[in-house]
Amino acid sequence: MESRSCKRCGATVWGERLSDEEDLCEKCDARQRASRWNPRPHPDLSATGRKAYFAGYSDGFHGAPFGAGDDGSIGAFSDYRPGFNDGRADATAV
Repeated sequence: MESRSCKRCGATVWGERLSDEEDLCEKCDARQRASRWNPRPHPDLSATGRKAYFAGYSDGFHGAPFGAGDDGSIGAFSDYRPGFNDGRADATAV
């Protein structure tokens, strides 16, 4: 059985290599897949900026143009599109 190191965290991974491009452990691979549609905002964003950022990615995930759900009010930022909170929870649960 082949062993190798995860490119991201350095953990030892046993078993066949699934891809030559990615040498990631299961945990890092799950994180990478979860964050593809929901990249993390910059840590220096304000609370309002973070809400706007996540609302914009929610629009894109559901096929709408970035910011389509924003009517200009602060309250609009808290009304994420259907399924977004579940996806965000999946992305942070790993």
